[in-house]
Amino acid sequence: MTDVKAKISGWRKWLLIGSVALNLAIIGLVVGFVLREPRGDTGRPTPPDILRELVRAVPGDHRDALRSDLRAKRDDMRGFREEIQNQRLALVQTLESPNFDMTSISTLFEENRITLSRITTSGHDIIVRRIEQMSDADRKAFAENLRTLYENRRSRDKAKRY
Repeated sequence: MTDVKAKISGWRKWLLIGSVALNLAIIGLVVGFVLREPRGDTGRPTPPDILRELVRAVPGDHRDALRSDLRAKRDDMRGFREEIQNQRLALVQTLESPNFDMTSISTLFEENRITLSRITTSGHDIIVRRIEQMSDADRKAFAENLRTLYENRRSRDKAKRY
């Protein structure tokens, strides 16, 4: 018996290589798109992220003092987080309950809104007290830092859309 090896002519070889490369590129784009970010994530900052941005924008010594003030409230914040976790579990249990009651769902969402409002109010109160202690120059620096931060976020948001 003789071995017959199929020879691919020059242009067919390059066509095959190009086809495989194109297929790999398409697969890479699809996988990249799927893994880019979780579905439902809007890219908008959540309340803790907003607080983090404010802290980051506070100038110098005030930032250290603000972080210290926030650390002092850490136990309160943990309590808020536990409340939210309990509310989430209660929501799941209520949805799964054979005696489903829409009033209970509404009540749970209202309790969650109140808890989130308390978290936000607590953080804002600390920041307001810190701003009161700033000099005019420090407040101006804070404003400029916030402006830069918001403009950078706006640029990132626009880039994500395209």
